[in-house]
Amino acid sequence: MMTLSLPPPAKLHPPLSLKPPNPSRLKFSSSSSPQSLKLKTRLIHLINTGHLNQAISALDLILQEPCATPLDLLTSYSLLLKSCIRLRNFELGKLLHAKLTHSQLEPDSVLLNSLISLYSKCGDPATANTIFENMGIKRDLVSWSAMISCFAHNSMELQAIVTFFEMLESGHCPNEYCFSAVIRACSNMEYVSIGRVIFGSVIKTGYFESDVCVGCALIDMFAKGGCDLDSAYKVFEQMPERNVVTWTLMITRFTQLGYPRDAIDLLLDMVLSEHVPDRFTLSGVISACAELELLSLGQQLHSRVIRSGLASDVCVGCSLVDMYAKCAGGLFCG
Repeated sequence: MMTLSLPPPAKLHPPLSLKPPNPSRLKFSSSSSPQSLKLKTRLIHLINTGHLNQAISALDLILQEPCATPLDLLTSYSLLLKSCIRLRNFELGKLLHAKLTHSQLEPDSVLLNSLISLYSKCGDPATANTIFENMGIKRDLVSWSAMISCFAHNSMELQAIVTFFEMLESGHCPNEYCFSAVIRACSNMEYVSIGRVIFGSVIKTGYFESDVCVGCALIDMFAKGGCDLDSAYKVFEQMPERNVVTWTLMITRFTQLGYPRDAIDLLLDMVLSEHVPDRFTLSGVISACAELELLSLGQQLHSRVIRSGLASDVCVGCSLVDMYAKCAGGLFCG
């Protein structure tokens, strides 16, 4: 039976990155023929320049090359599939999957993990889960992370949480990607209590101190899941590293949950800490000015928007319209 048991408080080793590798840095088999190497060089060039349809044609030529090794073929598929995901060309990615299925190749874990990511991002968690379930012993930490993230991103919060604890029972220790995904799944009133348990493990394993994304997920969990801005702000205060995204998230949550003055105060702290507000930050604070009917500050922020070259941004523009309507509606009448 599955239990809510988490890993012991030992510090985990930093995980390998889940970011897709740079195609130009990937190497093919040293036994490749000159013709194979020429075709692969062309494939990488087409991928790097975004010509995916032509890259498919290059892949077909590689598949017909008699001297191409299975490793060469898998690497070619992997390169092209990752590019389809990165450029959000999901239909082409599905075509690649179909070609792979009808080939005689046995996909490795790298390729299967990319397929999970493909179907996750195109909103097909059922197919992603089928691939994951059929992986068997090929599942690694990346596979579990991808599947937990898939469920979390596709509004299948319970499945994400269950998969997280199944991963623990399988003997894998979570990394920052696993933690961020499962915490996102706990960002609602139904599962926030489980999120608090996982928060304890985040602290014990050291990822709270080392990863900004985990901290942001925790802020959102407390703010959105529990309407607990005190805990969200404590997480924010204790984060060793904060970036613009972190500041903006906290400012936005203050505004959304009815604390506009705190949002404005936090903007001042952000500026003093030498972080530059982006369009989302400014939009959130302008909305706070609208709630408090602070026309003068709203006008100052409008000036900053213009100086920052954000006057044509739709998000900022809508916030400004709302602010002027609430603060100075009378000035436009008569």
